[in-house]
Amino acid sequence: MSAPSLLSLLVSHWSIGPTVAVPALAAAVLYLLGVRRAGDRWPARRTISFLTGLACVVVALGSGIDAYDDQLLSIHMWQHMLLLLTAPPLVLAGRPAILLLRALPPRR
Repeated sequence: MSAPSLLSLLVSHWSIGPTVAVPALAAAVLYLLGVRRAGDRWPARRTISFLTGLACVVVALGSGIDAYDDQLLSIHMWQHMLLLLTAPPLVLAGRPAILLLRALPPRR
Protein backbone atom coordinates (compact mmCIF):
# COMPACT_ATOMS: atom_id res chain seq x y z
CA MET A 1 0.00 0.00 0.00
CA SER A 2 1.49 3.32 -1.01
CA ALA A 3 1.45 6.36 1.22
CA PRO A 4 -1.30 8.89 0.50
CA SER A 5 -0.25 12.28 -0.80
CA LEU A 6 -0.45 15.28 1.49
CA LEU A 7 -3.06 16.90 -0.77
CA SER A 8 -5.33 13.86 -0.61
CA LEU A 9 -5.03 13.90 3.19
CA LEU A 10 -6.09 17.53 3.32
CA VAL A 11 -9.17 16.84 1.22
CA SER A 12 -10.32 13.56 2.72
CA HIS A 13 -10.62 11.93 6.14
CA TRP A 14 -11.97 14.98 7.98
CA SER A 15 -12.96 14.27 11.55
CA ILE A 16 -13.16 17.42 13.64
CA GLY A 17 -14.05 16.54 17.20
CA PRO A 18 -15.46 18.91 19.80
CA THR A 19 -12.07 19.24 21.51
CA VAL A 20 -10.80 20.97 18.35
CA ALA A 21 -13.93 22.61 17.00
CA VAL A 22 -15.24 24.27 20.17
CA PRO A 23 -12.03 26.08 21.22
CA ALA A 24 -11.23 27.12 17.64
CA LEU A 25 -14.73 28.43 17.05
CA ALA A 26 -14.79 30.18 20.43
CA ALA A 27 -11.43 31.85 19.73
CA ALA A 28 -12.59 32.99 16.29
CA VAL A 29 -15.90 34.37 17.59
CA LEU A 30 -14.27 36.16 20.53
CA TYR A 31 -11.62 37.66 18.27
CA LEU A 32 -14.21 38.89 15.76
CA LEU A 33 -16.34 40.34 18.57
CA GLY A 34 -13.23 42.11 19.84
CA VAL A 35 -12.58 43.55 16.38
CA ARG A 36 -16.14 44.82 16.27
CA ARG A 37 -16.04 46.22 19.79
CA ALA A 38 -12.62 47.87 19.46
CA GLY A 39 -14.32 50.61 17.48
CA ASP A 40 -11.26 52.07 15.79
CA ARG A 41 -9.79 50.70 12.64
CA TRP A 42 -8.29 47.27 13.15
CA PRO A 43 -6.05 46.12 10.27
CA ALA A 44 -7.63 43.38 8.19
CA ARG A 45 -4.24 41.68 7.83
CA ARG A 46 -4.23 41.00 11.58
CA THR A 47 -7.67 39.43 11.47
CA ILE A 48 -6.71 37.33 8.45
CA SER A 49 -3.50 36.25 10.16
CA PHE A 50 -5.28 35.22 13.36
CA LEU A 51 -7.99 33.27 11.54
CA THR A 52 -5.42 31.60 9.27
CA GLY A 53 -3.48 30.48 12.35
CA LEU A 54 -6.64 28.96 13.80
CA ALA A 55 -7.31 27.27 10.46
CA CYS A 56 -3.82 25.72 10.58
CA VAL A 57 -4.63 24.21 13.96
CA VAL A 58 -7.96 22.85 12.70
CA VAL A 59 -6.31 21.37 9.59
CA ALA A 60 -3.53 19.78 11.64
CA LEU A 61 -5.92 18.25 14.17
CA GLY A 62 -9.07 17.61 12.15
CA SER A 63 -8.03 16.56 8.65
CA GLY A 64 -6.48 13.39 7.34
CA ILE A 65 -3.15 14.63 8.66
CA ASP A 66 -4.33 13.68 12.14
CA ALA A 67 -5.71 10.36 10.90
CA TYR A 68 -2.30 9.27 9.55
CA ASP A 69 0.07 11.00 11.96
CA ASP A 70 0.73 7.81 13.92
CA GLN A 71 1.32 5.72 10.78
CA LEU A 72 3.61 7.90 8.66
CA LEU A 73 6.53 9.85 10.04
CA SER A 74 6.38 12.38 7.20
CA ILE A 75 2.73 13.21 7.97
CA HIS A 76 3.55 13.37 11.68
CA MET A 77 6.29 15.90 10.94
CA TRP A 78 3.92 17.97 8.73
CA GLN A 79 1.57 18.07 11.69
CA HIS A 80 4.41 19.29 13.91
CA MET A 81 5.31 21.97 11.37
CA LEU A 82 1.73 23.24 11.29
CA LEU A 83 1.25 23.18 15.06
CA LEU A 84 4.64 24.47 16.17
CA LEU A 85 6.06 26.60 13.36
CA THR A 86 3.09 27.88 11.35
CA ALA A 87 0.06 28.39 13.59
CA PRO A 88 1.66 30.23 16.57
CA PRO A 89 3.32 33.03 14.54
CA LEU A 90 0.13 33.55 12.55
CA VAL A 91 -2.02 33.72 15.68
CA LEU A 92 0.43 36.08 17.38
CA ALA A 93 0.64 38.29 14.27
CA GLY A 94 -3.08 38.88 14.84
CA ARG A 95 -2.11 40.72 18.05
CA PRO A 96 -4.88 39.23 20.24
CA ALA A 97 -3.55 40.85 23.44
CA ILE A 98 -3.60 44.34 21.92
CA LEU A 99 -7.10 43.70 20.60
CA LEU A 100 -8.18 42.58 24.07
CA LEU A 101 -6.85 45.80 25.60
CA ARG A 102 -8.64 47.91 23.00
CA ALA A 103 -11.92 46.01 23.25
CA LEU A 104 -12.25 45.97 27.04
CA PRO A 105 -13.57 49.02 28.86
CA PRO A 106 -10.93 51.17 30.60
CA ARG A 107 -10.13 50.46 34.25
CA ARG A 108 -11.54 52.85 36.79
